[in-house]
Amino acid sequence: MHVLTTLADTLLARLAWTSAQAVALIALLGLLMRVMPRLSPAIRCMLWWLVAAQLILGITMNTPVQLHWLAPARLVAVAAADQVIVHTHVHAGAAAIAITPDHARIAPASQITWSWSLAIAMAWLSGLLLQGLLAARQWLEGVALLRHAQPLTNTTLLAVCSRQARALRMRRLPQLRISHAIVSPQVTGLWRPVVLLPGEQTLSTDELSLAMAHELAHIRRGDLWLGWIPAIAQRLFFFHPLVQWAMREYAVYREAACDADVVQRHGTAAQSYGHLLVRLGVVNPVHASLAGASSTFLNLKRRLIMLQQDDTTPRMRSWLLIAVIAIVGVLPYRVTAQQPSATQRDATSVNTPPAPPAAPLPPSAAMPLTASVPPLPPPAPAAPMPPAPPAAPDIGFHAHQVDIDTEAHADRGFALLDGDTVVIHGSDADLAQAERLDKSNQPVLWVRQNGKSYVVRDTNVIQRAKDISAQAVQVARMQAEVAGKQAAMAGQQAAIAERQAELASRQSEVEGRRADIDAQRQALRAATTSLENAENEASLNGQLRGIQREEAEIQRETASINQAAATLSKRAAERSQRDAEISAQQQLRSQEFDRQMDKLLNDAIAKGLAKPANP
Repeated sequence: MHVLTTLADTLLARLAWTSAQAVALIALLGLLMRVMPRLSPAIRCMLWWLVAAQLILGITMNTPVQLHWLAPARLVAVAAADQVIVHTHVHAGAAAIAITPDHARIAPASQITWSWSLAIAMAWLSGLLLQGLLAARQWLEGVALLRHAQPLTNTTLLAVCSRQARALRMRRLPQLRISHAIVSPQVTGLWRPVVLLPGEQTLSTDELSLAMAHELAHIRRGDLWLGWIPAIAQRLFFFHPLVQWAMREYAVYREAACDADVVQRHGTAAQSYGHLLVRLGVVNPVHASLAGASSTFLNLKRRLIMLQQDDTTPRMRSWLLIAVIAIVGVLPYRVTAQQPSATQRDATSVNTPPAPPAAPLPPSAAMPLTASVPPLPPPAPAAPMPPAPPAAPDIGFHAHQVDIDTEAHADRGFALLDGDTVVIHGSDADLAQAERLDKSNQPVLWVRQNGKSYVVRDTNVIQRAKDISAQAVQVARMQAEVAGKQAAMAGQQAAIAERQAELASRQSEVEGRRADIDAQRQALRAATTSLENAENEASLNGQLRGIQREEAEIQRETASINQAAATLSKRAAERSQRDAEISAQQQLRSQEFDRQMDKLLNDAIAKGLAKPANP
């Protein structure tokens, strides 16, 4: 049982330290994503992949890097008696006094706390077993999918795949198979990659060529191999919500990296490729496979937005950033106490003569020993920080050629498809209906109002709808600008709060050191007066004067940072008032957009330009 308890304690310690380090690394990457918005999707994908590497190294590496940041444990006084042994230790500024009769029997700690650690470890292993069963079932589904897939015999598609592989300088051409169980192209297989194509082809030759280039980009980047690291980390830390979110971010940027590679290599317009992503829709890929479609509609929306962004970060700086994060954040660390030097042990150890015999104490007796420590004056109270400003409301339109709002509207909705422009203001069903009407590649406007559906193909009505939507895009830009200013203000407030926390920590450390000196002075005064004790007393007085100077410095810096916090709070309050006025104006413009669009649709229906449609 002792062996099991030791293993459980070791396992829980690694899980706890690795989880805490993962939280710090994820927070650092989240801050970097905001500070450096021009990072390419490939670099962002690699940064999130490092989180998975840190998790696996943290739980498997036996000798982590030791950070001696804690104060060393120092022996203050040892007084031996015939029946009672008094031990006093000071660690990290906190005095602890234990009085143990020689006849008292204290049960080993393993007999008291082993059940908790072992129970938690067994619960984690049970969850891990369940995760393994789910992974095995998904793997069997993938094997069955490949077994039922048929080889591709279409010479045109084979030629397209060969041409794309040569463009990517691939040495081996992957297998092409047809499967009726999928609706979007996917790639799977480690040793022998296989590109699966849906049995029902709804894409044109050019669109299928771009979709195939996306799947081949996964093979060229090694995503089928690299993806196992995040998959294993996600299974091991199934209980960690931040880890689950980070692995989803990795998957999103992995797809966005392939999208950017296809657009860059083929010189395809972002609008055309975005239209292809919309046609592919939302599909969950099978286990151990990568799909060109998005797993959720939110991911599709993010990929469409990232197509419009340009990577302006220098390549050398990006890879240097990856190297720094890999060195600083991936290696497992442990915060430990410093080892006291021989000089410190000599300065803090006091030899006392044997005490006279004392009567034995009963096991239930306790001798209170307290050190008189004068309280320090409390630090100046920090200025209250205002709450973080609310994020700007999202009305579903962005400053790009592809605008999507999939919020379900019970009374009405519309979907506009016009070449490189896609405008959605409704539900997923509205988008699906518009896609079915887009077979002729002609401009089309799908309208759902009061339980009835209409189709508009009049160019004037469609152009007017695009103009009204452009006004909504301008409103979204203003909202994004306001949200950016609010985020910058919140970042400054967070920096001030962090500095205040550092000063409070320093103040607590100084108080601990003062308590340490007072405890040593009490021990010296209890000992026999001698020249050595006088020298030690003078040394303690010198240390106390240094602590007083440090306290004065902390108080001055605390007053300065509190003044800065008060100034920033005042500015934040003024900006919140201005932002509230801007938000009110934006709300009025959004209502004007709804009114104009309602009028346009009603006029089209009244003039007969909107033909009834059977959904």
